[in-house]
Amino acid sequence: MHIQLDLNHNDRDALLRHCQVFVPCSGDAREDARLTDTLEALASALVEPLRVVLIIRSVATTVLD
Repeated sequence: MHIQLDLNHNDRDALLRHCQVFVPCSGDAREDARLTDTLEALASALVEPLRVVLIIRSVATTVLD
């Protein structure tokens, strides 16, 4: 599944923090596990663009030096 979000940095950071600290407690262990897995996947997707930017900046700095 592909979902595209247009978030500013503050909103992305707030959503990322929520993904990292939220602990599901629905009473259904399987549902809680699914939600935990989904929040982990969302957190990874929110962080990945930052990693790409940092890698590009690192490579550009190395090439320019």
